Amino acid sequence: MRTITIAGRVAAAVALVLLTLTLLPQTAHAAAPTRITDHTTGIGCEAFDGSTKLQFIIARSDLNGTQALAKIARDGESVSAGSGESDWSVPGAFRAAVELTNDDGEVVNSAYLRGSYSADGPGERTLNRFKDGNINVVEDHTTWALTLTDIELVLDGVTMSNVDCAGDSQDGYLSYTNPSSYVARGGFFADGECVADNAVDFSFYGAIDEMSVQFGYADTEDWSASSAGMNLSDGPFNGTFTVNDGEGPAGDVAATAALVRNGEVKRLVNKDGVMSERWVMTPYQLTVTAEGPNAPISATCTFYQVEATQHVKVGKLED
Repeated sequence: MRTITIAGRVAAAVALVLLTLTLLPQTAHAAAPTRITDHTTGIGCEAFDGSTKLQFIIARSDLNGTQALAKIARDGESVSAGSGESDWSVPGAFRAAVELTNDDGEVVNSAYLRGSYSADGPGERTLNRFKDGNINVVEDHTTWALTLTDIELVLDGVTMSNVDCAGDSQDGYLSYTNPSSYVARGGFFADGECVADNAVDFSFYGAIDEMSVQFGYADTEDWSASSAGMNLSDGPFNGTFTVNDGEGPAGDVAATAALVRNGEVKRLVNKDGVMSERWVMTPYQLTVTAEGPNAPISATCTFYQVEATQHVKVGKLED
C-alpha cells in the first residue's frame, strides 16, 4: 500500500540525510554561502540521408570543459556512436571531429561539424529561490537562443545537406547557505494495513490532502480502478474512480472515501551527539467503497501519518 515500517523509514531517512550532508562543509560554525557560477553553450544538429540519420551535439562549460557527441542510426536502429572534445577557441565559432564505433568497438564512421554562432536578444532570465530544510538555495540563470550560420556537417567525407541545428547559451549561478546544523522536515505514511472485500492489491499513497487509491477487482481478468488525488482533510469524498478493463480506461464508477482519526497521537524522540529526530505520529483509518464490473468493493486501512524533523550538527560528523 506504498507505506513502510517505522524501522525501515528510519534507516532510509538517516541514509538520505547523511548523503545530503556530504555536500556541506564540515564545520562547527556556519560558513559563508557557496556560489557556483558557470557559462555554458550547447548546439545540436541532425541530418538525414535516406534512411540514415546523423546527430551531432557539442557543448562547452567554464566548469566542465568541452564535449562532442555523435550518433548514427539507420532505419531506427543504432549503427555507431562516438564522443570527444569540441573547439571553441575562435570567438563566435565552433568545430569538432568525432570517430564513431560500432557495438564491437570498431571505428566505422567519422563525423565533422563546424559553424558560427551569435546570441539573440536580451535573453530570458529564470530565478528560483527555495529551501532544502534550513538551507537557502538560489538558482539564477539567463538563457539566449543562438543564431547559427555557416554550418557544415560532414559524414565520412561527404558534406550533408538539409542540416537542422539549434542551440542556446546560458549564464548563471547556483548559491546555497552552509548552516552549522542541518534541519529537515517531511511527512509520510507508515505502518499501513488494509483489509479489502472483493478487491485485490489495494494500495493508497500521497498525502492527507491529496490521497490516491488503486486496486484490482477480485475474480476478474484484468479489471482495476484508481482515483485522482482526494482532499480528505476537508471531509469525505463522494465521486467517481476511473475503471480500467486491462486494455485501457473503461469509464467511471461511483465511489466514496472517508478518513477519521483512529487513536492517540504518538511522539518519538531519538537523540545522540550528532543527530536528533522527532516524529509526531497521528493514527488514521481510511474507508473506501466503489462500484465495479461484478460487485461493489470495500476496503478499510489503518496507518500513521508521520511528521518528522531531523536535526544534524554538521560539524560533528567527523568526530
